[in-house]
Amino acid sequence: MGQAEDNEGYIKNLINFVQQRFRIKEVVFKWGGQHYKPADLLPYIGRKSKGSRQFVATGFATDGLVYGTLAAQIIATELTGTKHLYSDLFKASRHSPGKAAKEFIKENADVAVEFVKGLFTAEMKEMEEILPGEAKIIVKDNHKIAVHRSAKGILSACSAICTHMGCVVHFNNAEETWDCPCHGSRFSTRGDVIEGPALQPLKKLNELT
Repeated sequence: MGQAEDNEGYIKNLINFVQQRFRIKEVVFKWGGQHYKPADLLPYIGRKSKGSRQFVATGFATDGLVYGTLAAQIIATELTGTKHLYSDLFKASRHSPGKAAKEFIKENADVAVEFVKGLFTAEMKEMEEILPGEAKIIVKDNHKIAVHRSAKGILSACSAICTHMGCVVHFNNAEETWDCPCHGSRFSTRGDVIEGPALQPLKKLNELT
């Protein structure tokens, strides 16, 4: 999230893949989503901790039709005082530092790289260079500004600094959103929060034609 230079390219590749295998007349809708995965790639299902009265079902990584059904079965058996065949495999209280360490280090290394890259590689761009449907990060008075020009020629400008942890957002040209490469927060071209973990919108600077 927030690291691709051409999100539209991913969609084109998918459409080409489908058209080569099926008779597709028209692509009516396109959308994207984030896949949250535990380090060991298995969902967390069951009691939040040993003896807890709270139950957890998360980390399905878009396989909710399967894991949602399984979660209902596992939690139902625990509520009735019995044990499901897969309770131990998916238990929410499991903790495997060995399995998680590699992915944890990799992910946080990516976060650090994106944070530093965002701070030092932005170049000054003139607003006039931004074409309809395009967006760029420009630097003005040592501030990074996320600027977008709509199809009607309206320029929207807001702070390019994510309100979650201060990373610099990146434009998603497929969905026309500002996405954070560090933790996956997403904002509209006017800075409104679409998806967390950020809770606050990007600071709006102006909107002008």
